Amino acid sequence: MWQKRLKLQDWNVALVVARASELKPKTLGNIHWDTEKKTAVLRVLDPADYKLPFNEMLQDIEFTVVHELIHLELSPVLSPLQRNDANRREEEHAVNGMADALLQLDRGK
Repeated sequence: MWQKRLKLQDWNVALVVARASELKPKTLGNIHWDTEKKTAVLRVLDPADYKLPFNEMLQDIEFTVVHELIHLELSPVLSPLQRNDANRREEEHAVNGMADALLQLDRGK
């Protein structure tokens, strides 16, 4: 649904459920892509590793999916830029804001 909403249907996106040990510390997911092949692997934290109530966990997983797809949408713009810790933090902040706004709209808030 979110891949279509973000107009990323021309991408082949695989969703993988990953254990916490397979992700960087303090992260809930990630995405790796190949721009030329238009393929991506989106990893989300396994529900077994969550300590949230069921509905909150589902909302958090959806947030992670939307967040990572926004990174994919921005990839043509951001890929050529020189990346560093400071602009990665800024990117994460912006992507979090966009994901939150989209989900609030979707949830009628």
